Amino acid sequence: MRRQTVPRVLLLALCLSSFTAAISAQWIKGFVASYYALQNRPNGACGYPVIHYNTASLSTVGYANGSNCGACFQVRCTGHPSCKPNTLTMPVTVTNLCPPNAPGGYCAGRKLSITLPNPVWNMMSKDPSAGVVPVEIKRVKCRRVGGVAFNITGKEYYVTAMPLNVAGSGAVRRVDISIARGPWMTMRKSYGAVWDLPGLPVVGMSLSFRLWPAIGNLPLEAWDAVPANWVNNTIYRTAVNFP
Repeated sequence: MRRQTVPRVLLLALCLSSFTAAISAQWIKGFVASYYALQNRPNGACGYPVIHYNTASLSTVGYANGSNCGACFQVRCTGHPSCKPNTLTMPVTVTNLCPPNAPGGYCAGRKLSITLPNPVWNMMSKDPSAGVVPVEIKRVKCRRVGGVAFNITGKEYYVTAMPLNVAGSGAVRRVDISIARGPWMTMRKSYGAVWDLPGLPVVGMSLSFRLWPAIGNLPLEAWDAVPANWVNNTIYRTAVNFP
């Protein structure tokens, strides 16, 4: 009997459905990992400022046009001589895109890859010079201290909002805004983790937000998260967050 194999396109689709289906789902195979020397660098593809937890970059498929910005994953090394046995990394937060033209080609095309900072890499690998190793990854719950925050930029008829410190799924699939406690309006995805709303007066108005998690159906409402006297390019913190 001839052995049947799963087409790579179907395998990729199955991986991606598992990738975004649930927190603490099964381990997803088929990824490779590499590392970089520095982390917490601002202005990656997601647009985040410096954040004080372990960060990671995903290749184009996993980055998904910014849909996974803020999501948290654990990684384990598999099938390579440098792998430490039965060792998991601490959770990492997606903050950047590994560009398709990265050296070595491991982020090119439809490849599944994750790039880790050195301290996280060293948790799972005995050899910091191993280069690229096969790994499995699992989406996990993001645990944050304190409430969600918003990085606000804007001018008279335009505002952008970047949710920060989001617990639970970490990533959001939709952001609604209420200006001066008016009706909810859905913001437009600008890029990465940045959402915007053009064409309405916002200066001198308080801003409230409703976040829809990437995984799950119940939104989080942050009323008057930003005061009426808000200042451009400022982070405003709230007392509410996802469980």
